Amino acid sequence: AERLPITILINVLSIALILAVAVPLGIASATRQDSLFDRGTTVFVFVGFAMPSFWLALLLM
Repeated sequence: AERLPITILINVLSIALILAVAVPLGIASATRQDSLFDRGTTVFVFVGFAMPSFWLALLLM
């Protein structure tokens, strides 16, 4: 029970970071449809989804 507040804090901060990156990136990609930026963003996201999370975490360390 003593680790629960730290776990919740880490989860909330990670969600805030995800939203701070994903929403502007999605809006920028949507406003520039069929551009090189849009295609690059799409490939980056698909590769991120295709990777196992533990492997992606090791790459990001």
